[in-house]
Amino acid sequence: MVALFSMRDVPMWNRTLLTLLTSVVALVVFSAMDPLSNCESCSQRPSAPPVAVVDTLAESVQAGEALIVVLPETVGERPAEEYRIHQAPALASVAGRSLLWVTRAGDTGSHQIILSARMQGGDVDTLWVNVDVQ
Repeated sequence: MVALFSMRDVPMWNRTLLTLLTSVVALVVFSAMDPLSNCESCSQRPSAPPVAVVDTLAESVQAGEALIVVLPETVGERPAEEYRIHQAPALASVAGRSLLWVTRAGDTGSHQIILSARMQGGDVDTLWVNVDVQ
């Protein structure tokens, strides 16, 4: 993922505020784009994802910056209707087909985010997102 500008010269307070505002705007925009967010049948979600075919994405981000990943339309060669976080670091969230993680300076290293992808008919598959925070 390529940063549009460097935040290294921006004071910490402004950097934190900018990252927070960017995250809130992204969540609002992506939540508004989710056609399943008001679906009554979507509230019937499995409590734990069964392990099936595992798809994996690899991403990288600079520590202290927000990571936004567009999640795939298919997992295990089947269309994914909805994503839920099964395991993720603090400040990570899913809205529609978007994964957002606001990283902090201390988050450097490799991280795994595990998502549940609900398919039509209620089947669930797993998507792993491996993130390298530099």
